[in-house]
Amino acid sequence: MKASHTIIWTLSVFQLTKANIIGVSPKDNDLYKPDKDDKWACLNDSSIVIDFERINDGICDCPDGSDEPGTSACSDTLEQKLFYCENKGFKPRYIRGSLVGDGVCDCCDCSDEKELFESGKYNTCQDLAKSFKTISDTEMKEYNGGVKILRNLIKHYKISDGNAGGDVDNLKPELEKLEADIKENKGEIENLENLLKENKATFRSRLEIDDPLLLNFEEIDLTYLINEIQEIYANIETTSQAYQDLLKILKDLDLSYTESLNDRVVNDNMDKFNKLMRRPEMKKVIADPQTDIEQRDQLLEYFQDELPMVFWERESEFPADYVIKKSKFVMAMVDGKANYMETLRNYIKEFSELMTDISENYNVNFQDVGTLTAVDAYKNYLSKYTDLGSAPKYELPAKFIKEYNHLVDVIEEDVPQLLFEENDSDETLEEIGGNRKRSYLHKGANLQHDNGGSAFGVLRTDIESLKEQIETYKTMINELNKVLNENEIKHTYMTKLYEEHKNNESLSEREQSLNENDRLMLRQIIELLEKMEIEKSTITELLDNYRYDINLNPLIPGSIQQHEDKSNGNSVNIGNLKEIYLDHNINMDKFANHIKLEYGDDDIITHLFSDKNEVGERDYLFENLDQNNNGLIFEYDSGDKCWNGPRRSAKLYMKCSENFGIQNVYEMTKCTYMIDASGPLGCNLNIKG
Repeated sequence: MKASHTIIWTLSVFQLTKANIIGVSPKDNDLYKPDKDDKWACLNDSSIVIDFERINDGICDCPDGSDEPGTSACSDTLEQKLFYCENKGFKPRYIRGSLVGDGVCDCCDCSDEKELFESGKYNTCQDLAKSFKTISDTEMKEYNGGVKILRNLIKHYKISDGNAGGDVDNLKPELEKLEADIKENKGEIENLENLLKENKATFRSRLEIDDPLLLNFEEIDLTYLINEIQEIYANIETTSQAYQDLLKILKDLDLSYTESLNDRVVNDNMDKFNKLMRRPEMKKVIADPQTDIEQRDQLLEYFQDELPMVFWERESEFPADYVIKKSKFVMAMVDGKANYMETLRNYIKEFSELMTDISENYNVNFQDVGTLTAVDAYKNYLSKYTDLGSAPKYELPAKFIKEYNHLVDVIEEDVPQLLFEENDSDETLEEIGGNRKRSYLHKGANLQHDNGGSAFGVLRTDIESLKEQIETYKTMINELNKVLNENEIKHTYMTKLYEEHKNNESLSEREQSLNENDRLMLRQIIELLEKMEIEKSTITELLDNYRYDINLNPLIPGSIQQHEDKSNGNSVNIGNLKEIYLDHNINMDKFANHIKLEYGDDDIITHLFSDKNEVGERDYLFENLDQNNNGLIFEYDSGDKCWNGPRRSAKLYMKCSENFGIQNVYEMTKCTYMIDASGPLGCNLNIKG
């Protein structure tokens, strides 16, 4: 809202001339011509006629505000009105009428501020022109280097100047080979599955007779429990990190915002935040993602090493009653963590309500640095964490609870028979030096050490060999299933391509929207990716403690693999390549974001867009620099399933660059990602130099 005391601008050169009126673009000058009596009619109501000299006099005479194109006099129409900045020496543009006369030069010639304009001291148009020249030269250098590499790749791999993928004669033998490979894959998998089934039956029958206690343990689906623990703790870690990040945004805002500006929305929400933080229970909140990771690793060690040692080796550092109690404690700990995650989510919801209100309703006219910084940080937060505050109440999966309770029953019943204390004396741990690594060994287990070749020792070796063979078969089947899946996807893609060529089918809907040159460019890029070696069509980048391996080849097909950058870190498949296409509509927004990030410290950024009639809409003034990029998109879907959510998917946008790389990965909606990448493939081949 503008201040009530409107500055009345005196008639001057600034106000108007009959040739050029401040705030009016050249194309609209004809609307501001006096009649023969030096009169002028309001644009939207010709019945209201005023003296021509009253235009831009600081008094609102027309209901539509059309008599004040260069002042802020008509407060009711400011948001809908556009002011034209002539900006001689740089780029003319439009700004919203609400910015006129606010004491800040939004036009580089400062024509939106009467007193500053007349002083002539605040014109920055020449400086901005030099800055834009530097930006343009930098971007064109990057484009020229990238497009040169792309053209060299096209030449090196002998890419056709027609449709990608070759003709029908070339595609048919490739299809026949794929079909033979798929048949061979299925046959190998079937043989291995039969061998696995036979080995499992032998293993089970041997354990039924020789080691029923081990059989009880082997019938537990330990792999499922381990996978669930990893999934549960991944979400616990994310929740803890989200809590920390959001709390930091609010604390930083509390320290940095200017309370004296009396922005009611910000002040009220900061009061609510401080009241919330004064609650006694807030002192007890624990949200530490690093602790969550360490606890997860301890649990994985428990399932992968500690329990198998008890049942396979009959050995533990602790007595049976301790092992039993620990099994129950583990369940209580996991359940407690899951429940506490709900507590953190409730706090996150409260924090989010405060920041959402601030982001949507703060007074933009104040331009408070602390508030603007917090709003930007909150936008980044929302792109990283989705639905945490509104997700349904989390409960441990029923299957997990059932399977783990089964494990506890087995431990309670069998562990006392597996372990006994070697030293039956009543010495306490302190009395024997506090050594907590005492062994509790089954009598039978000791037999395997006698003479190195007892019946028990041979038995254990035999059973272990069967177990190892079972695991080997499982691994081989999993690997072959991956190969089969890749071949089947490749076969589907090649079949579609073959039929299109064979029947000369019409173009896809996406291709129909492209001109002939763009269609050719897209097909050349696809053919190039099909012919490039795997390592050359793969982008590997370390970003935010994750390593990304992104393959772009549609024939494999490519996938996006995300790996935690640490030993034994989790790996996730974000998606498999579904489609490659060009989207010119995304170019402008992506290029605008690139300019903001790359040249964000330069004042020029705010002068490179022009407001449009509809509030929030704008044109960018990039002189077609955005067209250096061809709008290349790689779409991936059918990735690993998110915990309590859909399967992961992603879109990768590639801007023009000499080198392949990944600049940013963020979550648009739950488990749906956008990846900003760069490389020669993103360069537009259709720009004439």
